Amino acid sequence: MSKFSIFHIEGGLGKHVAATAVAKAIKSNHPDRELIIVCAWPEIFINLPFVDRVYRISNTPYFY
Repeated sequence: MSKFSIFHIEGGLGKHVAATAVAKAIKSNHPDRELIIVCAWPEIFINLPFVDRVYRISNTPYFY
């Protein structure tokens, strides 16, 4: 069974850019978990090597 870390980010573009450092720290502390980002600006997180999946806030059918 897979374990996940879900990081939900709200706010503007600046908060999303700052959250990339937090996402990297989450993945460093929990390397065995898949890191999923839910945010308003998914373009920022798409090609980061430590992020496994990215979803836009309004597009989260997997969670319900």
